[in-house]
Parts: sequence; C-alpha cells; structure tokens
Amino acid sequence: MEKTQSHHNSAGQIDSPILWVAVRGGEILYVVIFAKMAYLNRGTESVLENVMSRACLLLVLILYLNRVVTGWADSEGIHYRRYFRWKTLAWPDVQEIQWKGALLRVLVRGKKRPKAVLAFLLNPLNALGPYWAQRLGTDVEPPAIFKRINALTIESPPPMSTVPSRSRFSWLLFWVSILLLAIMLMRMLSAAS
Repeated sequence: MEKTQSHHNSAGQIDSPILWVAVRGGEILYVVIFAKMAYLNRGTESVLENVMSRACLLLVLILYLNRVVTGWADSEGIHYRRYFRWKTLAWPDVQEIQWKGALLRVLVRGKKRPKAVLAFLLNPLNALGPYWAQRLGTDVEPPAIFKRINALTIESPPPMSTVPSRSRFSWLLFWVSILLLAIMLMRMLSAAS
C-alpha cells in the first residue's frame, strides 16, 4: 500500500478528488440526518414507518454512490479507492473506459459482461461542455486523462469511447432522491423547533 501511495502524482490523476470528498461527506451527512430523524421520531406512533422509508432511501443512495471512486493511472494500472483502502486494477482487467458527461466509467472485465463499474467524477466545469459539443458532432478533444493513458507504456490500452448521457430513469431516480432528502431536512428542522 505504501508503494502505491508513494507513486501517486497529480499528473496521472483521473478525477476531481474534491468531488469525491464531497460525495463521501454527503453520505456521512445523510447518515447523521437519518439517525437524528430516527432519534426524534422515537416515542411517536409513526416510528416504524419513518425508519423504514428512510432506510430504503438510504439504501438507494448507498447503491447509487457506491461505485464512485477516486484515483490515478500509471503503467501498472488504475489505482483507486472507494472509501479507505487503495486497490489496483491492472490494465488487462480493464474492459473499456467510457466518457459519460462528468463521469469517467471504467468497466472491469468479466466473462460475458462487465464484472464491475468504477465511476470517476470529472470536474463538471471542464468536462460537460466538451462532452455535449462532441455529442452534437463538433470535433472536440476528449478529457486529458485519455491522452495520458495513451501515453503510458501499456501493451494493449483499453478501448476508450464516449457514451450517451444518463437515461431518463437515472435522472428521475436522482431528482426523487434529492426531493426526499429536502423533505427530510424540512421535517427535521420543523421538528427541532
């Protein structure tokens, strides 16, 4: 692990680490809010209903954000971490790298379909404009990480592509989650006063 961390340099950084910290901080905040709501609702008749609805929302949020990772790439592979422990994904295990809006998705090779998907959060200010320009047919440079990966000494670099943005269902799920989080915050603030 020390070897992996000592080789880390910002030149091979894939994502925006600040966004990863914000996502993980948001998860912790959500768990704290969930625990506070459960504590405030104890002793009322709707405790079980409130706890079950928030537990389901917490599960959806965790499943949605679990694949978000941070890391860098070098000639050994992709070094990433989801929460605390650093892992290395060797280049032969990478099936494909996809640029999808402000996400860089790494598909881990499986037998018939990808075994896992790692999602790196790109800086949306730098990634979304070129992504949509490319989707509309303009000749635009892909993210800088594509050039850096191609410049590495790899026997066979993985294919890199641009894929369509999220489906409508994903956006609907995201906005419903945000709406439910806002409702929980409003209920918590009204219960406190």
